[in-house]
Amino acid sequence: MDVMLGQMQQNGAHADPYLEITEQPKARGQRFRYKCEGRSAGSIPGEHSTNEHKTYPSIKIHNYDGPAAIVVVSCVTKDNTPRPHPHSLVGQDCNKGVCTIKLRGTNIVSFPNIGIQCATRKEVQDHLQKRKEIRVDPFGTGYFNNVGSIDLNAVCLCFQVFLPDDQSKFTRVVRPIVSQCIYDKKAVNDLVICRLSRQAGSAKGGDEVILLCEKVTKDDIQVRFYEENNLKEVIWEEYGEFAPADIHRQFAIVFKTPCFRDPYIRDPAQVFVQLRRPSDEETSDSKPFQFIPDDPDPYGISAKKRRKTLMYNNFNDSPMATESMKEESMSVKDRLKLHAHRKKPAATAANSLTPYSFDNTGGASAVYVLPQQDAASFMPSTSNDPMLTEPTTSSIDQNILSFLNDFQPTDSMSIPSGFAQQWLTLGNSAVVHPANVAESAKTSLGHDREEIAALRPGKSYRFKHLVPPGHSKEAP
Repeated sequence: MDVMLGQMQQNGAHADPYLEITEQPKARGQRFRYKCEGRSAGSIPGEHSTNEHKTYPSIKIHNYDGPAAIVVVSCVTKDNTPRPHPHSLVGQDCNKGVCTIKLRGTNIVSFPNIGIQCATRKEVQDHLQKRKEIRVDPFGTGYFNNVGSIDLNAVCLCFQVFLPDDQSKFTRVVRPIVSQCIYDKKAVNDLVICRLSRQAGSAKGGDEVILLCEKVTKDDIQVRFYEENNLKEVIWEEYGEFAPADIHRQFAIVFKTPCFRDPYIRDPAQVFVQLRRPSDEETSDSKPFQFIPDDPDPYGISAKKRRKTLMYNNFNDSPMATESMKEESMSVKDRLKLHAHRKKPAATAANSLTPYSFDNTGGASAVYVLPQQDAASFMPSTSNDPMLTEPTTSSIDQNILSFLNDFQPTDSMSIPSGFAQQWLTLGNSAVVHPANVAESAKTSLGHDREEIAALRPGKSYRFKHLVPPGHSKEAP
């Protein structure tokens, strides 16, 4: 407010008297009293007043050491060009809403015994009329201009000084000075942040925060973020984003954090957050807030890849892994680094179906194969063959299971002469069995190759189907 600077011309070389407010009135914490309440309006405390040390509004007259002076204090509006305010000053030396003090031998004066008595909206015209009768209009703005726009919850003190002339008449007027605004406690609450739902957010902003506070006005509140340097100077500030609809019952604000001055920071940055009221520029106590670097991988894809690579590394140390498996796992790890995709192995001329190993990586693995003998030796017989003995049970399923248990796993597949190979897939299991098992076994079973189901449960098998020369049987 321009007129609040009482000494804005005092720095010149002139010797004219001017006023200075040495102690401002306290802006908040005082309640305006109505006349009908029948109680004292109290005293206006000074800005630095405490319970141990009381202070009151005070002024000083510079460049004047005369015998006497008259000081007039009245209420004015908070406008840039203040107008007479309908509220009245009451207390010692007060009459008709203004306070008048005559100074003798001093140029410093304090006002310890004045209070503010507020007028109702219906009494505004009457109070301004009384002000007109005593001709107290410090800035000559008139008394009844735009009366409806006067804020009854805020008032300023205007100090006027009249000095005597050569005829001892108080006709010399010192430029008036206006104090800071005083707000009615019952109408405007102090700004207080009770709690924040989070104390950190991304440097790129956009994080939702819930702020619990004391009662605020929906259209007169801001959430201010700011950063200070080592000298406590503000080097950056921004405001949270929210609409009046985001304020819940005047006690909670849901807002989004602003973008930090450097959205690509590598280290956390410490800032502060506070409530701010634009109408009077009042602020709350600050709360710490931290901007952290933006997460480049919010879904944890990189972490999943690292875990998968670690899984392959641990698998290579397993005693179950063969050399070929280790080589294959290493190649898979390399493919993961290159962000490549595993390709399905192409079928060969001798292998009409695409082979897969038990680990689904296309690599070599242990398989069950037939011993290196003539395929004819695999026919069930009554001879005392050391590898395949004559069945001793009447159950064909049990005979086949006993027959298959004689097969041994090896790392390389050996195929009898004259036989073709085909892969037979059964889920994720496989086992090798001869294709020329006695047809009587098929007939007795009533289906084709279901003896595979009789293998040991809980084990993974990989099997190869051997087709004799000239045999056109399709793989089951």
